[in-house]
Amino acid sequence: MVRRIADRAVVLHDGRVREHGPVEDVLGAPRHELTRALVAADRPVSAIVRDREQRTGPTRRAPETAPL
Repeated sequence: MVRRIADRAVVLHDGRVREHGPVEDVLGAPRHELTRALVAADRPVSAIVRDREQRTGPTRRAPETAPL
C-alpha cells in the first residue's frame, strides 16, 4: 500500500529511524532486518480475507443499501 500512496518511506523502531529513502529503494531492496520483515509480511487484503474465510467460513457482507 505504501508504494501506492507515498514517494518516500521511513521505517521507525523504538523511536529511531532504521531506514529511510525513496519508497522503491526502501521496500524494493531493504537494508535493515526490520524493513525486510515488514516487506515479507505484506499481503494483499484479498489474500487475508481468503485465508480467514477458509478457516471460519464466508464473511458476511453488508447489503448494498441498508433499510431505513
